[in-house]
Amino acid sequence: MTDIEKAARIIYLNKTCFNGLFRVNQAGQFNSPYGKYKNPNIVNTPVVLAMSKYFNENNIKIIDGDYKNALRNRLILLKE
Repeated sequence: MTDIEKAARIIYLNKTCFNGLFRVNQAGQFNSPYGKYKNPNIVNTPVVLAMSKYFNENNIKIIDGDYKNALRNRLILLKE
């Protein structure tokens, strides 16, 4: 699976499982109960577009990885 497909699955599970719960068992397998939503709002297009616009206009970047590296890189950027 691509990273985009993985992210899409997480969003789907977050919107359709009980109270948006994401839980795994000791084996690392997903085990949240199903929610009882008739029409879950999985993708709120106006909100996603507004967030994208805000992030792009304010030069906000979303990164992943170890938080220590993210903080270290932020401190380097602040010094420059």
